[in-house]
Amino acid sequence: MFTRPLRRAVLTTSAATLLGLSAMAPLSAASPTPAQRAASWLVSQAPNGVFGSPPAISVAQTASFALAVGTNPSARRTALKGLRSMWVNAPSLANSVSNDPGALALWIMVAHAYGVNPRHFSSVDLVAKLLATLQGSSSATPGLFGSADPTYDGTYRQGLSLVALKAAGVGAPSSAVRWLTQQRCPNGGFSSDVAVNPCSGRPADYQGADLNATALGIAGLKAAGVSNALATTTFVKANQHRDGGWGFFPGDPSDPSSTGLMLAALHSLSSPTFAAQVTKGQNSMKSFQLGSGGFAYPGSNTADVLSSIQGLIGLQGKTLWAVLSSSSSSSITH
Repeated sequence: MFTRPLRRAVLTTSAATLLGLSAMAPLSAASPTPAQRAASWLVSQAPNGVFGSPPAISVAQTASFALAVGTNPSARRTALKGLRSMWVNAPSLANSVSNDPGALALWIMVAHAYGVNPRHFSSVDLVAKLLATLQGSSSATPGLFGSADPTYDGTYRQGLSLVALKAAGVGAPSSAVRWLTQQRCPNGGFSSDVAVNPCSGRPADYQGADLNATALGIAGLKAAGVSNALATTTFVKANQHRDGGWGFFPGDPSDPSSTGLMLAALHSLSSPTFAAQVTKGQNSMKSFQLGSGGFAYPGSNTADVLSSIQGLIGLQGKTLWAVLSSSSSSSITH
């Protein structure tokens, strides 16, 4: 999944050379941005653009990687290799994630981002596959995407699914919107699943509303055309730390994953209400970035893929259903 388990250089020719004036000092090369450094590190972790070995490719990680590096022309070339592998292996990959709406949603999102019709990804209709996971009125959880236990990722996968449908140009099922709306707590944050993780739970016990669920709750409802609630705005602002980041649960230290996800959600809102929060959040990213360019989760001195992917998506400044490289489709499909 595109979530973390609970708790847890460009060389320039000098002007002197160009003008033949040896006395002039050469211009300095521009320093890579945090986003460029993060993209380069991620490419080093997946030089063929895939996580896992074909045909056993991790759909969620490979799609998330391509989404993260999509605005970087150099790294995008690597991502295209991975998406080509997904195209070639599409039928077997689709079977492997047939009841994983989060992975299917990410696959739809990345297809859209790179200009490929998710209804015809090779021989697979990814949208139909996602909609087939929607729980009906006779199920224990009507309106929820996926039949797996939603205790820890219900709101997360629901938000991703609604974002994916938005990307595919498909209207959000009313039952799915209803389920997601019901996960919003009185304080404005979202629980992963209020049925088993009530809003009254203590954050210190990893209960109640968390910031990752809230981020995807915001993005999912926005994708479905539902306005952001005032209480949610208050919750998001109240839980941004002085360093500019957000943690997993209220009171947790800032981390690159939660910060990246919240930034992506706020970009999806496109609201001036959060302009200051977005700027602070993006500036906070440098505190998580190691010399390698990757991002490390608090308590670790080693960069990890999930933190780096989610952090980079937050730095992009794009909505979660944005088209990142529409001209790339031929490299994937041929």
